[in-house]
Amino acid sequence: MLDYAKWMERAVAFVQGMASLPGEVKIETHVAPPLTKLEVEKLAKWCKLPIPEPLRRFWLEGSGHCHCTYSWSIPNEFHQQFSVAFPEVKYDWLRGGAQFLSAPALLDATEWRLGWVEGFRDESPKDARFWAHSVPFHPVGNGDYVALYVRDNVDDPPVAYLNHEGCGCSEIIANSFDEFLQIWEALAYLDMDFLYFFRNSQNERFEPSAFPVESDAVQALFRAEVRTDLVKPARAAFTEADWVSTNDPDKVLNWLKENEKLDERKLRLFGCACCRRIWDRLGELSRETVALAEEHADGAVSQADFEFGRSELIQWEGRDSTKYGIALSALDGGWYTSWEIGCRLDEPELSQAKAAHADLLRHIFGNPFRPLEMPGVRQTEIVRRARALYDGHCTAAELREALAVAGFAELAEHFQRPDHPKGCWALDLLI
Repeated sequence: MLDYAKWMERAVAFVQGMASLPGEVKIETHVAPPLTKLEVEKLAKWCKLPIPEPLRRFWLEGSGHCHCTYSWSIPNEFHQQFSVAFPEVKYDWLRGGAQFLSAPALLDATEWRLGWVEGFRDESPKDARFWAHSVPFHPVGNGDYVALYVRDNVDDPPVAYLNHEGCGCSEIIANSFDEFLQIWEALAYLDMDFLYFFRNSQNERFEPSAFPVESDAVQALFRAEVRTDLVKPARAAFTEADWVSTNDPDKVLNWLKENEKLDERKLRLFGCACCRRIWDRLGELSRETVALAEEHADGAVSQADFEFGRSELIQWEGRDSTKYGIALSALDGGWYTSWEIGCRLDEPELSQAKAAHADLLRHIFGNPFRPLEMPGVRQTEIVRRARALYDGHCTAAELREALAVAGFAELAEHFQRPDHPKGCWALDLLI
C-alpha cells in the first residue's frame, strides 16, 4: 500500500529540484493540506459517484489538491536522447508535474463529465461509458481527465483516460491508482502527451518496463546526463504469423501501406465490406452510397456520377454523422471505415468488429507472404461461377467443386466459406 504523504513529498522535491537543471525551467509548487472526513463526504456528494478508497485515502493523507508543475526547454546537448524517448515530438520542451483537482475543479469536472455522457451516448458509446462511471482526479489541461473507473470495481478501480473528443479513445491506462502513481513517479510525472509514448499496445496499459531504452533516456534527461549511446530499438518485424493471427485491422493496414501493397481498389472495397457487416444500421442513403463506392471501385460508374453521389451524402452527413459518416469514409477510400465503425461501438462488440475487420483484410488482400497465382488457362465454367459469386449469388459450393475437379485444391479450399466480399483475392484471380 502506497504511502501517499511520502509520495507527495517526493513529487514536490522532484519539481523543486528541477531548478538546478540546465536550460530554461519554470516550476510551480502549491500543495494544499489533506482534507477532513467531512470535506471528503461533501466531495463524494458532488461527484455523484462512489469515491474509491484509494482516492479517499489520498485526500485524507496526501493532499486535498495540488498544483506542482514544471516546464523545461531541453538544451541542445540532450536532443538526441529526447528523440529516443519521444520520436514523434517536433518541439524541444517537456511538461509535467503532480496535479490533482481541487474541490471546485472537481465540481466543474463532474458537470463536464455528465455533459459528455449525453453527448457521446449515441455516437461514441465507449466514451459515454467511461465518462459515466469515472471519478476524475487529474486534469490533463485540454478538456481530458485522468480518472478512476468505478463501474466494475469501487474498492480498487483501474485508472482511465477520459477523452473529450470521443472516437472511442477513452480507455483504461493502469490497473490501479497506486500503480498509476508509481508509473508516473518513475517517468518524472510527465504530462499525458508524453506518458502515452509508454503505452504498451499489447495490453493498452502504461508500462515503462516495456520501453527500457526510452525509460533510460527519460531518467538520464532529468539527471542532466547526456546519453548519446542510447538508440531506439527497431520495431519487431511483422511476420506471416502476425498476418494470420492479428485481430487489429490497423496493424494490417499499416503494414500493407509501409510495404506498398495497399491497392486502392481493394482498400475501398474493404471499407464497403465493413459497412455491409452493419447493413441494417445504415440508412437507405448510406446503403446506396456503399453500393456506389463498390461500383466506383470496379469502374462501373462515371466520375461525374460518383462526385454527385458524394456531394449528396455530404449534404446529409453534417446533420447526422452517426448515420452517414461511415458510408462517406468508404466512399472516400475505406482507410478510416473500420475506425469510424469502432467509434460507435462498445465492448464486447468493438473487439468482435475489429477481429472481423482484420479477417476481411486477409480475405481481400490474400496472404502477401505466400501469394498464389492462377496456373494455366481458366475454364469458362469456373469463371462464370466466380462472376456469379462476385455479383452476390450463392455459388461458392459449385465454384469449390469446379475448382477441385480442375485440380486447383488450394483455391477450392478457400471457397469452403459461403460468403466472399467484393475484392476477395481468390475471386480476383478467377475473374
